[in-house]
Amino acid sequence: MRGRTHCRTIGSKREGEHPGAPLDAVAEALGCRRREVTLITGATSRTKTVEVPDASASKLAALLREVD
Repeated sequence: MRGRTHCRTIGSKREGEHPGAPLDAVAEALGCRRREVTLITGATSRTKTVEVPDASASKLAALLREVD
């Protein structure tokens, strides 16, 4: 399954926070391993494109329904 979803995080990078923190948050929210979340684009941008495992698609859909 391929798709695109736009998500916004609240806040900004905290002092001393490692660069992978946004990917850690995605992995935690989806209940998958951090190594399964891959940064595709946006390493230095506020906008990031990530790839997540197909198995996390239903969890992502459920989280997005909660937001709507």
